[in-house]
Amino acid sequence: LPSLRADAELAKQATLGALASEIQRLVWTRGPHHKAFRDMLEIRWGACCAVHGDDCRSLLRASHIVPWAESTSEARADPNNGLLLSVPLDGLFDRGHISFDFEGWLLDEKVPIAMRKHYGITEGLRLRWDRLGPGDRERIRENLARHRARHGF
Repeated sequence: LPSLRADAELAKQATLGALASEIQRLVWTRGPHHKAFRDMLEIRWGACCAVHGDDCRSLLRASHIVPWAESTSEARADPNNGLLLSVPLDGLFDRGHISFDFEGWLLDEKVPIAMRKHYGITEGLRLRWDRLGPGDRERIRENLARHRARHGF
């Protein structure tokens, strides 16, 4: 009988919890190195989108090319595994809807034509390679090749 009471109490708490306007969660978040990663990307890309070149700092995301969850600690902090992208491009990139070819040209064939303007995708978009040294460009190319393979480009 005590077990039934405990089960009934848990069921009652679960029901009340489902109706609560707030819940408490324990989550893992990225550590302080992510701020350093973003800072390095802001310096590299001049605090502008790596594609559009727009200064929209509050709407920029430090995006990992090889996903954070699949990277080593070293790769997570490596600016050659990152792009500073506007919010719409970051969302598309993270979900594998866009990528970049060997020369940095935007690959967008997975985005419906009718939606491209909505996301700020116009013809001829390319990473701003002029911001990078040749060695950095090669390391970014390697990471972009992994991104393209992962998402079927």
